[in-house]
Amino acid sequence: MKNITEIKNELVNKLGYIAVFFFLNVLYTNKEYPGPFLQVEKGLLLLYQLTSGFTSKNIKEYMPHTTFYAVYKELWIKNYENLNKYVDYCLFNMFSNMKTRILSALIKNPKHFKNITLMLDDHDTTIEYDKLDIDKQKRSSYKLKSSGIRTQILVDINEMITNVSKSELCGTSSDGGMFLNRKLYNKIKEQDCVALNGGYTLFIKQFENLCKSKNINLNDKNFFYPIRKEDGIALNAQEEHYNKVFGSFRSIVENQFKDLYNKFNVLVIIILY
Repeated sequence: MKNITEIKNELVNKLGYIAVFFFLNVLYTNKEYPGPFLQVEKGLLLLYQLTSGFTSKNIKEYMPHTTFYAVYKELWIKNYENLNKYVDYCLFNMFSNMKTRILSALIKNPKHFKNITLMLDDHDTTIEYDKLDIDKQKRSSYKLKSSGIRTQILVDINEMITNVSKSELCGTSSDGGMFLNRKLYNKIKEQDCVALNGGYTLFIKQFENLCKSKNINLNDKNFFYPIRKEDGIALNAQEEHYNKVFGSFRSIVENQFKDLYNKFNVLVIIILY
């Protein structure tokens, strides 16, 4: 394949050896793909497309467009459902499990927060959107002050991403709506405790009722969140201290999460693909 050295160098620099090895040996090699090139090189090109962002206009630098699309279709389109299920399984079992989360929380977490094993947060990503049939307000992000998509991420105490939601237009999505609609009762265990920001607290009861309707033993005890101030009633000293310590803990985890998200954004894109 033309420019194969360029492809290999970029993948090593951006993803490292382990991610490329996993993609080629676990996600890609379940069948023989069409085209005259080496199977491993076709796989590398599919992964390279995600890291480099090249389009069909410059695909000819590597292989004919028709050949590339045939390989692309075989993996991403025809095999999408199987890939989606398997990657979800891998995310929740390969890199994070109940035992490691509990043990790590006991070691890492500050006093009074030793039971927190997971954190749920959302991330707005800027996009270029040229579909004029969608109103600007529906795709606008108040955080970014531009068009964007919102994705909710479930990350464990060891900075392992265990689940990624479908991305939605920022203007039409909300933290609470995504929280209730993404079937989180299938993503967390009875022994887990999820740290949330104050935007989710009004939806915990609805989530608890949803779990009851499905005979799932998850409730308010599976979540940690700031104490909300009631109108006209100030927080007492103990409540203020709790919010301060909890906010500090979340800030540390959130900063780690943002670095993780930025560093491995390509891997998240693979999952969403």
